[in-house]
Amino acid sequence: MKPFNRACADADLLAKIVIDDRVTIRQVTGGLDLVTNAEGGCDTDDEATLHGYHDLRRAGYPVKLAGTIMSRIREAMREHPGEPLYTVVLLANGFTFTLPSSMLDLSSGYTSGNFVVSAMTIDCRNLRERVIEVEDVA
Repeated sequence: MKPFNRACADADLLAKIVIDDRVTIRQVTGGLDLVTNAEGGCDTDDEATLHGYHDLRRAGYPVKLAGTIMSRIREAMREHPGEPLYTVVLLANGFTFTLPSSMLDLSSGYTSGNFVVSAMTIDCRNLRERVIEVEDVA
């Protein structure tokens, strides 16, 4: 983990909240919640998630929706580290889940006993690569 700094998060968008011996970075208006080390570190996947959040905002997604999508992506990144693509799936019954794209077959339009309403795939390879490029420049 590297130290928390402005490259990791814009002070106007993020606030640090200390909980026990962990530090939580919470996107104030969107619900983006990244858990880092007690020293305030931010790992590559945390930063990649922030890049994804800002990309969604620039594309016109509302703050809350962009934060919710990237929070789901970050949780999947924790559960299935190193995967290149993650997909957020919304089912007809309202249930939403996120898994690595390699674990999903949505070609039938039906999964987990329900119809697929929507699916969004996020390419985390590119998000991680952008973080690495920023680190190389700095």
